[in-house]
Amino acid sequence: MPLICLFSVRLVVRPLIFKKQYSKTVTEYIIDYRMGLAEKLLKDTNLTVTAVSAKVGYANYAYFTRQFKKYSGYTPSQYRELLRQKD
Repeated sequence: MPLICLFSVRLVVRPLIFKKQYSKTVTEYIIDYRMGLAEKLLKDTNLTVTAVSAKVGYANYAYFTRQFKKYSGYTPSQYRELLRQKD
């Protein structure tokens, strides 16, 4: 279970406390968690990129691709290809 699910609703009311403790906003934390999970799925499964985007909570594949590129510097397809070249 993601760490964010364990926090009380107070963190929604007090985002500054969260940012002070984790050095990122709640939104940044969630995006980092999703992107880390996406990296793992791209590495360890043969799921399509569309399926990976849905599994990590993105209904819009194009938005997922933009977020992933912002996070990693690569599109999901490029990231997977780089991993395959290393093997």
